[in-house]
Amino acid sequence: MLGRVALGLFVLGSAVLQQPPKKPVEATTFAPIGFFNKNCYYCHPKDGAGYPADFGKGYDEEKLYDRLLDMTEEKARVALTDKELDVLASWMRALMKKEPHVAWVETKGAELTFEATIGATVTATVKGSAVAVRQDKGLWKLMRPAGSVAGDVVVTATLQRKSTKLALKSAASSHTKRLGSR
Repeated sequence: MLGRVALGLFVLGSAVLQQPPKKPVEATTFAPIGFFNKNCYYCHPKDGAGYPADFGKGYDEEKLYDRLLDMTEEKARVALTDKELDVLASWMRALMKKEPHVAWVETKGAELTFEATIGATVTATVKGSAVAVRQDKGLWKLMRPAGSVAGDVVVTATLQRKSTKLALKSAASSHTKRLGSR
């Protein structure tokens, strides 16, 4: 009997070990603040500034997404993909928490481009070592060193003594944690 249990555990363990590798995170290709400034400016202040202090109070994920769908589809008359809506929701969560947001929006070879909360400063590390980050037309750019991959990059956006870290091995935008989750 013990032999069968051991064999079963070995087979189960082998199945777990042979799972396909996790697909690497990719750039979002969607800049939520840029989208907001282009499509929502007629009703909302630029860059999401000016929301009341209690913005988002009482929101859960369902209410957040319902509100975003209403605002994008009905008011702005723009249909977003699910991926774009998720990135826009991540920016809204950052606004609710009054924290800086950062999203990886583009890759061109070794150059990575990020959008961050307006006024934030952005720094980055690759494999734990600082790399240069430059601002270009409202976006932030860095060159990945040779021998590194995007998943080695950690970007930090800091605004008014609050910082948000984005590890590209885990996500392409900050604030992906759902409302109400721990």
